Amino acid sequence: AIQKSLIDKNSFNRSLAIRCLSGIQIPAILPILLLSLTKLVKDSSPLVRSACSIAIIKCVQSDIQYNMKSNNNNNNDNNKNKNKNTISDRRSYLIENINIEGSNIQQLYLLLDILLSDNDSKVLSLAIIAFYEIFNGCFDIWHNKINNLINHFDELDSFAIVNFLDIMVEYIKLFYPKITESIIPIEINQLYEKIIDQIEFEMNCNVILSMVKFLIILFPFKLQGNNLLNKIMIKLIQNDYNDSIDNNGKIFISLNMIEYLISKDMIKFNDYQINNFIPLSNEIENLQIFELKINILFKLINNNNFNKIFKEFKFIIEK
Repeated sequence: AIQKSLIDKNSFNRSLAIRCLSGIQIPAILPILLLSLTKLVKDSSPLVRSACSIAIIKCVQSDIQYNMKSNNNNNNDNNKNKNKNTISDRRSYLIENINIEGSNIQQLYLLLDILLSDNDSKVLSLAIIAFYEIFNGCFDIWHNKINNLINHFDELDSFAIVNFLDIMVEYIKLFYPKITESIIPIEINQLYEKIIDQIEFEMNCNVILSMVKFLIILFPFKLQGNNLLNKIMIKLIQNDYNDSIDNNGKIFISLNMIEYLISKDMIKFNDYQINNFIPLSNEIENLQIFELKINILFKLINNNNFNKIFKEFKFIIEK
């Protein structure tokens, strides 16, 4: 019944069918899934092609579960060592099977190659997530996708952007010479410009932090002595009571990043922005955030703002 739904006229039913089929944890299903995926990765509906990315993740996980021979036979190993060995074994298994003609892993790898060439942003987003989850570091199918992925960068969803930037940091370090202010490949410069255009208006803190990390690692020379990030980073350390995520965690990570940026002269703050780093009364209980703000204030002291910051320190000590 599920297989019949794979050729249903309704694209919603086809997408549900491939997702349902990929969720069945039976080894005999894999060959059927591979045949179905071969057709559906080129389906006319983006909804169906998106479902194929999710199915590829599940198929790889099933293949690993049923076909990989575990090398960890020592029952006396502690759980931590077992987990390390398992991750290493899985990685070795994937890399080995990608190069085996006709293997399940190779077929799934090539199907993901097709999805990474798609022009629909939702399909690309899920394909990037699938690559990051399963094949990160296996860049054979990534090389000729760079331009397409960068062109659609501002259309990707937040999870895909975070994953894409992490992949690109590793990729650029491996395959490009050291980037300098005078030597920036065209496609990498295009990605840099897209990030600069988007970061100021981005609302997702995870995306902003990923973008800032990308700029710090690959474009430190663009940030030195620049006011590009000051408003953006201040936005991250302000409490958002409507946000569902842990505000303290977000603020702690952001303050750490600000402290690093200041120490490397990659960020500058105007005098009126210093108030954002003065510890609040309710932050005294959170020593990590309190100490980070004090450290940042020390790093920001200069001839112009010394009196202002000194008064704040005096007030905090007396209180």
